[in-house]
Amino acid sequence: MELHFLGSGSAFYPQYKNTSAYFELNNDLYLIDCGETVFETLLSLVGLEQYREIYVVITHLHADHVGSLASLISYTYCMLDKKQVTVIHPKPTIARLLSLMGIGREFYRYKETYDGSSVEFEAIQVQHVDNMECFGYVIRVNGETIYYSGDSSHLPQRILEDFKKGEIKTIYHDTSTHDSDYATHCYYGKLEAWIPHEMRRRVFCMHLDSDCKDLLEGKGFSVVNVDGDSYAEPR
Repeated sequence: MELHFLGSGSAFYPQYKNTSAYFELNNDLYLIDCGETVFETLLSLVGLEQYREIYVVITHLHADHVGSLASLISYTYCMLDKKQVTVIHPKPTIARLLSLMGIGREFYRYKETYDGSSVEFEAIQVQHVDNMECFGYVIRVNGETIYYSGDSSHLPQRILEDFKKGEIKTIYHDTSTHDSDYATHCYYGKLEAWIPHEMRRRVFCMHLDSDCKDLLEGKGFSVVNVDGDSYAEPR
């Protein structure tokens, strides 16, 4: 399974653009999050008209994760012969948000869950902020399983155990260089404590708050590549 990243930055580090990833399967596009910079970046890299279906999986409703979702939905409906994006999020608050942006339900399809014949997204509630429910996703594609954290200050114990057992091949995790007693993102020192050194290459850091690639790679972790190209997955 190949993930392509459109950005790897946090909300307050726009130099790296908003964190978002996508993969293609059977002529369908699966996009994870659609923050403020994502629609423009996506449109410059891929031809959306080539896809049979477009699915957008949302981790939570902060602007750097949904800020251009309405634009993507409007574009596909108005410019691509009423093609409807399928929006996936466990809570119907996403539909209310889109309604406030003037996006009617005829423009898109909404699903709380998604379990297709080849792709499954399992929502995992994570710790981020107190005033919003936030989710990571276990993603299963043709027998391969990965975990995508979204914004999360902790790695769920079940995910860590499944990773150590080899049931989850790769983790993509929110990573911060700042720690506090009220952290909303995952300090890299916590990842160091949780992940054995010999397994860190299969943990890809994302949602970065600074130019910290050398620091993280020096700790044994991988960092997502964002140039419109896929990175080579570890073997």
